Amino acid sequence: MRDNLDDLTRRAFAILGVDPGAKPAAARRAFRLLALKHHPDRNPGDSAAVARFRRVNEAYAIVSRHYARPASPPQPPLENPFKRADETPVTTDFKNYPTPEELASLGRPRGFNPLKPLGWACALALLTLLLLSLAREHAHIPPDPPPAHPWVEQFLREMGKRF
Repeated sequence: MRDNLDDLTRRAFAILGVDPGAKPAAARRAFRLLALKHHPDRNPGDSAAVARFRRVNEAYAIVSRHYARPASPPQPPLENPFKRADETPVTTDFKNYPTPEELASLGRPRGFNPLKPLGWACALALLTLLLLSLAREHAHIPPDPPPAHPWVEQFLREMGKRF
């Protein structure tokens, strides 16, 4: 039995009258019996039965999702995400860091190429795709008319003679 159930899932099991450790077949059977008992066709004009029927349907949806997801072991608490790999905490003291003016004076690193991680071939392919898509959007070329069959042309000529 899973002991890490949330409150909504516990209430859904209670509505169906099934123990949370029961098998899915037991929950399905309980749902079907309750659905038959509270179905609006079996209780015409009873608005409370309609509400109970909806409640049973919602409870079974929650229970079936509970059975569908795999049981996961409890996760250990998260460690401090602001620690470095060498276990020294991140500091907010920026005294040892260069100022923005010093960084600007350094300029770009020698041999800096923003497209290098992509590679020139990939960058060229992306640029080509972009230009082709723009050309297709802005080209107002009408589509070719469908080829007419000889009998269609003859029919149109005869219709033109009548009018």
